[in-house]
Amino acid sequence: MSNEQNQSDAKAHPVDTLVKCGCVCIADATKSQQDFWNTYDNQSGYKKYTVETFVKDSLYGLGIALNKEEFSGCDGFDEFKAILKEYLNT
Repeated sequence: MSNEQNQSDAKAHPVDTLVKCGCVCIADATKSQQDFWNTYDNQSGYKKYTVETFVKDSLYGLGIALNKEEFSGCDGFDEFKAILKEYLNT
C-alpha cells in the first residue's frame, strides 16, 4: 500500500479539520491576529476582564484567524473549542 493510501485512510488530524478549505494562509492569519490584538483595548472595561475572559478571547481570536467563516460567533467558537480540545488530547 502506498504512503498516499495510508494517509488517505487515516483519520483526519483534529487540526486538519480547523480549516475546511484545507489550507491556511499564514500571512492572513497573522494579520488577523495583529488586527484582533491591536483593537482589543478599544473594548470598554477590558482592563477589568478576568483571566478566563482573556483566555477565551485569545482562543476566539485564534479561531477566527484560522477560519473566520467557520469559527465566528458563539456556535463557531464552540466548534473551534471542541476541535482544539480534541487536538490537545491527542
